[in-house]
Formats: sequence, C-alpha cells, structure tokens
Amino acid sequence: MADTTTRPQANPAAEHAPLRLPVGNSLYPRESCTREVRCLDGMWDFRRDETNCGIEGRWFAGKLSGASPMVVPASFNELVQNEALRNHIGLVWYERTIHVPASWKGQRIFLRFGAVWHRCHVWLNGVEITRHSGGFLPFEADLSRDVIWDETNRITVAVDNRLDYHGIPHGFVIPQDAENPSPANLHIHGDVFPYAGIHRSVFLCKSNRTRLAGVRTWTQKQANDARLHVNAIVEGGPFTHVEVELLDANGQPVALLETGEDAIRI
Repeated sequence: MADTTTRPQANPAAEHAPLRLPVGNSLYPRESCTREVRCLDGMWDFRRDETNCGIEGRWFAGKLSGASPMVVPASFNELVQNEALRNHIGLVWYERTIHVPASWKGQRIFLRFGAVWHRCHVWLNGVEITRHSGGFLPFEADLSRDVIWDETNRITVAVDNRLDYHGIPHGFVIPQDAENPSPANLHIHGDVFPYAGIHRSVFLCKSNRTRLAGVRTWTQKQANDARLHVNAIVEGGPFTHVEVELLDANGQPVALLETGEDAIRI
C-alpha cells in the first residue's frame, strides 16, 4: 500500500509535483546487456528518532547528524546492546551516498528495496521520491528526474515499525503510552516482536526506458493438453515484439510463445 500525499520538495519550482507511488516488482534485479545493477548493502549511517519528530523536523533536508554505523540488510534491534534502541517503537533513519555516472543519462534509474519493515519514506537529496507500507514485499523508487549526474547523491530512508490495522501483522500502540511506546505497550495480534529495519538488499539499477517490468504466468490442464499462459508486463514505451521460451530441466527449448499468442501449448 502507498500514500498519495503530495511530496515535500527541495526545489520550490516543483513543489506541486505529485509523489511518485512505489512500484511493486517481483523480478529480482539481474545484470544484462541493457541493465546495470549495483548492490548498496553494507554500512549505512543510522540514527534513532527518540521522539518521532524527524519528519516534521526535516531531518531529510541535510546530512543526517548524530548518526552511527548500521548494517544493511538487518534488523537494527538484533545488532545492538542498547536497550532503548533494541526496544524502540517508531522512527529510525538510514542514510548513505551514491554516485550516478553521467553515462546513465537518458536511462531509467531506480532504487530497488527487497523489504523494509514496516513502512518507510525515501528521499533523494532531500526530495521525497516514494513511500511504502508493508514489510514483506519488494518495491522500487524512480530516481530518474531528481538524480544529480556524476556527483554525490544522498539517499535518506525513514523506517517506522509502528503497527496499525492496514498491514500484517495487525497491531497498535496502547493510546496512553503513545508518547513513550515500547514492545511492552505495543499490542500485536500474534506472537511477534517488532524487529525492524531495511530487511533485504537494496540495489541501484539502470535499465532502458522501455523495459520488462514483470511476468505473470498461470497454467491450464485438460486431459493430455497443457497450456502455459504468460503475461509480459512492459513499461516505458511502445514495443513490437515479446518472445517467451519454455525450457526443460536441461535448459533445452520445449516451446515458444510470441506476440499475439495467449499461451504455450504443451
């Protein structure tokens, strides 16, 4: 799920630009002749937001102050001995810098988060590029219109592990303890500790504007006739040809589906 609220802007001329919604994509990023992938796992700058005031205080507008190193991907609760941080309920902040080469101009540049628990906001150089809710699925954030080419760019992520009834697991902070939440007063429907953080790998990716964004498949079988239906999801422009090849266990072609056909018959 995603929030459609208008995004804050570092550039006053673009203050009315709509917030881009996160794009769900189940395809794992892979290098190819048209795609480049850089893994951003490792040490990020990290800070606990003790009073959950960082968004209102615009911590994303500049370099994250008072930060310490934190491993990505991981649950921050698991890696610390500090009890206040281990039991923290609310916002924590991650930040790191990236370099985007000028040779990537004209292409689609995006971040791919494998999973962030439970919800998050993502900024690039102080401009909010997306927000996402739900801690178990991947999502993408398009950087193409805000990236600074061939210079240092700053990625800031605010992660919030407070629960509600719009996600899984369901839960809420007991109202009288809302100003000082902890696992002890977080009511969760289930035996769950609110481990949180950037839980899966983060990738910086470059692809063509026109790209294969996803593939959906389903099967039918009647007597001796089997059919594999394939829906290739293409984004970013017109295309004239999609070809799907079915391989056996030895990697040998079994059947071919081309544009205009609705299924591979086996």
